[in-house]
Amino acid sequence: MILNLIIILALVLIDRFLKVFMTVYLQGGMSKAFIPGIIQFSYTENSGAAFGFLKNRTLLLTVMTSVLILCMLYIIVSKRFSSRLVNTALILITAGGIGNLYDRIVNGYVVDYLEFTFMNYAIFNFADALINIGAVLLFMSYFFVEKSGKEKRLSNEPGICDANEADAE
Repeated sequence: MILNLIIILALVLIDRFLKVFMTVYLQGGMSKAFIPGIIQFSYTENSGAAFGFLKNRTLLLTVMTSVLILCMLYIIVSKRFSSRLVNTALILITAGGIGNLYDRIVNGYVVDYLEFTFMNYAIFNFADALINIGAVLLFMSYFFVEKSGKEKRLSNEPGICDANEADAE
């Protein structure tokens, strides 16, 4: 549990460092190529959520994010999931959420700085990447990771039993 909280703190600190660095590095809203034709650094202040959703609704986003973060911290601390994949996903989503929540509380907006130049996509940041990677991991754990033990037996169709159940009868 302590290790999980240390990892969350480390990821939040990395996010803070990158946002402060990019704010200074990209003074005046400049853009600088990182990998020409693929990705560039572009400073943007996002007052909404992903893709500008709920723009200028900072209080609502702050409250919603705070509640979700508290719920995820409770789940992480109480060890409600034994799956490493789910735990990792929750750690990433929580750290990203805290990173963006800090920006909303302190600045009233989230600092974004990563822009794909080979396609039309939203400008994002490290915290956003953590949230998205965590969401993909959660999706994978739900749909692709084989359920174990009791969950596996419960998910079988009626009338089908595994060898252990047949031996028990």
